[in-house]
Amino acid sequence: MKFRYKTLPGPIETPIVDIGVSYAVPFKSACLVGSGGDVNFLPHDYAPMLGIGNYKNGDRKTIFGVTKNSMETYGHAIKFTLGGHGHKEKFYFGEVGQDLGILGRTFFHN
Repeated sequence: MKFRYKTLPGPIETPIVDIGVSYAVPFKSACLVGSGGDVNFLPHDYAPMLGIGNYKNGDRKTIFGVTKNSMETYGHAIKFTLGGHGHKEKFYFGEVGQDLGILGRTFFHN
């Protein structure tokens, strides 16, 4: 699958794609792609915008970053579109200091 992406300025090009996400309410988000992340991730403050009342009611999963720091996340089945193609995947929500989502490797296996 080919799709357009943009990059963030900096010493390393960071590929970012715009996706449409939907749970109860549709929303647009920018996501990092090709990060090597194990799961799909969205910041917890996106949950209310998608119509998820309490994101902590999702499937609990502890995830680890490259620094081996852990974070509790909560998974919800989310519909999203990328490059005009629709998908349904589990996205995990957690408290992190960034505005970008992450498309993890699970997405690329579908």
